[in-house]
Amino acid sequence: LIKLKKKNRKAFSNIYNTMQISNDILKVGYNENIQSLAAKYLNISKSNFALRNVQFRIDLPKDDQNIYGWHQDNAYYKYNTLAKNGVIFWIPLVNANLNNGTLIIKPDSFNCDISCSFKKGFKKNQFSSEQILVKPNILKMFGKEISVDVNQNDGLITTAGIFHKSGINNSDHVRFSLIVRFNNIFSNDFIYKR
Repeated sequence: LIKLKKKNRKAFSNIYNTMQISNDILKVGYNENIQSLAAKYLNISKSNFALRNVQFRIDLPKDDQNIYGWHQDNAYYKYNTLAKNGVIFWIPLVNANLNNGTLIIKPDSFNCDISCSFKKGFKKNQFSSEQILVKPNILKMFGKEISVDVNQNDGLITTAGIFHKSGINNSDHVRFSLIVRFNNIFSNDFIYKR
């Protein structure tokens, strides 16, 4: 993958995009254990939430092209405006640590709503990602940040509003991870979309 991206970015991008719709990747969101944990975290019945999406990330060594700055997941999809009504599972498929770019979070921001974020520019090209970042003046209010080491196939569970960013992968290996997002569709702040 590392050589492929250098040689043929379009082919690498096609692999990445295809993985987002792979049946085996999407099945992770319908795993009974993950759904039970999501329902318990949101304190609702499994029949009351929506699986927003399952994302497969490929973070190459020393590649900062698609690294996100400080952001909140609920600012991108806006199914629930309140952080407490969305839950995110971040599941690395390799041991994740500071060296290979594990998640960095501001733990005290777990209850922040989408008013904390703003859209910063647009996608530069087909290989870059749109950025919706936490407003700098609000980010300063949450000084403490921690890098979260997570073992392979374990997961970090947070609210959809927590401020977080990926670290840069300074290792020699690809960091693969899955992100699974659920939202409470019966809460007052749910915004219906199709």
